[in-house]
Amino acid sequence: MADFISVLDALGVSSVVAVGHSLGGLLAKALAITHPERVSAVVAIDPSGGLPDAQNVYKSLAPLVAQPGGLASIFERSESQLTPPHSREAHQYGALVTDISVLTKVWHECLVAPGVLMSDTEALRQRRAPLLVLHGKAQVGAVERDQEIFVHPADHSLELPVGHWIHHDLPELTHEIITQWLSKLDD
Repeated sequence: MADFISVLDALGVSSVVAVGHSLGGLLAKALAITHPERVSAVVAIDPSGGLPDAQNVYKSLAPLVAQPGGLASIFERSESQLTPPHSREAHQYGALVTDISVLTKVWHECLVAPGVLMSDTEALRQRRAPLLVLHGKAQVGAVERDQEIFVHPADHSLELPVGHWIHHDLPELTHEIITQWLSKLDD
């Protein structure tokens, strides 16, 4: 978080709408908790943790990703019929160049390590900035679980009929949803 705040300071940016996908969505929510004066709103696109079953997800994915072709398999399962070819190619390339030991360490630190802010419901309820969460169809029950962390009148969560790569699969709709939600904050 300190690096991100340093970049904002260097750019002279006092407040942001923190937007993040997957672990980035978790980090956006964490930034809103740790630096509330710097975050005016949060958009989390299919945040992959902060769920009651985060430990089980981690325990099932960590061994799979360690197998040859495991990360490529995970990426493929997270795609939908709408995932564009260039995104599929990027995922395949990413699977080839990702350092698996770094990835599993990041997953552990962000999802299951003791004191993880991103899965702490009470900490997430301390957030002051409004929150928009977009979920893919694989996050069964996520919209209902989000209600536990909603504290702002503008907090909103919805599920879209695609995989984990919502902004790749439905870029125009993603943009429209975010833009409309942000415009309502200005009212």
